[in-house]
Amino acid sequence: MVFVAITARTVGALNITNNFIPLTRKPSTSTQGYVNIALTIVMIICAIAILDEASKKWYRELVMKECVEHGEAWSHRTRTSKRRRSVAAEVFTGQPEADQPKADGWGHSG
Repeated sequence: MVFVAITARTVGALNITNNFIPLTRKPSTSTQGYVNIALTIVMIICAIAILDEASKKWYRELVMKECVEHGEAWSHRTRTSKRRRSVAAEVFTGQPEADQPKADGWGHSG
């Protein structure tokens, strides 16, 4: 992912300086040059935003030892998430979790 971000920024900068700025100097292609510069800058900003969000998720996964699934965060230290317990309970018993006795992540009722 870092390779993609570095490549996108480098190629974008080189395209702007070597290809698109010379286009803006000619009256017949100036609009095309300005549009290409604007779109390239948007692409670079999007690549930076994607890398930023990915690095936040990597940090949570690798350092904080948390996992985020479907908007629900749970720690790797817990046996299963609430959502997985609910689905597993329904699959194995045929009834929704609300109709079953409450249990912690290790199967103990309480």
